[in-house]
Order: sequence, then C-alpha cells, then structure tokens
Amino acid sequence: MKTIRNLLTGTAICAAGAASAVELEVTHWWTSGGEAAAVSEFAKALNEKTDHTWVDGAIAGSGGTARPIIISRILGGDPMHATQLNHGRQA
Repeated sequence: MKTIRNLLTGTAICAAGAASAVELEVTHWWTSGGEAAAVSEFAKALNEKTDHTWVDGAIAGSGGTARPIIISRILGGDPMHATQLNHGRQA
C-alpha cells in the first residue's frame, strides 16, 4: 500500500508541476473508509504544496469496475490527469 500511495502522490505532484495552476482530476478506486481517508490526505498535500487543486474522481467498486472506465476515457480522448492502475497485465 505504501508503494502505491507514494506512486500515486508522486504522479499527481509531477503532473501538477508541469503546468500553470490547474484542477487535476485524479481517478482511483480507493473508496472504503481507510482508503478514502488516505486519498483525502494525498489531496490535502497536493493542494497545500502546489498551486493546483485535486479533483477527486473516485470510482466506487474494485479495480475490475474502475479499469474499464479509466481505459475507456483514455482511449476516448478524455483522459484524467492521474489515475490508479496496477502494474502488469491489468493495465
């Protein structure tokens, strides 16, 4: 979990550093109590440490629910700024 958290936070902050202040949509499927609380901390850190605003794009359910939505948006030309995808064949 720590590695995924660091990757998601790092990705969002890198994306944020590349442009003028913007709203950054971040999609993920961390919606259970503890997961949602952790994502809230990521958003808080991004908002406090950059000029950007985290726009939460939580997709309720598991990765099995979220991945097709994420992939469809990317292929359809409407990608989010950062997203949670697990490595390997799932992506």
